[in-house]
Amino acid sequence: MSSKTPLNLSTLGSQEPKSTTPIALRTRRCETQVSFYKAAQLKQCKICPSSFPTLQKLRAHVINHKPNTKRRKAIEAIDSILKETGRHHPSPTCSKTQGGVAPT
Repeated sequence: MSSKTPLNLSTLGSQEPKSTTPIALRTRRCETQVSFYKAAQLKQCKICPSSFPTLQKLRAHVINHKPNTKRRKAIEAIDSILKETGRHHPSPTCSKTQGGVAPT
């Protein structure tokens, strides 16, 4: 008989998985992460650990981050809340003017 004892499988089921693969870490982390909409409601930046007293200041801050999908989603969430409250500012990435026609 070998000196190694077999693992007791019944005790493994109650413990947190020890996998450190990117997918496993992302899956476990999702329980603690807030959505873009919820972060906007809390006036927190989803890209960095900053928070702000107003949505307008949060929006101005998010615009300063490099353009990517996270930034776009954060701005969309902020704009949707501003639109609900009647304080919507057009997105700087929008190329339409007030008349609905793109500038020439």
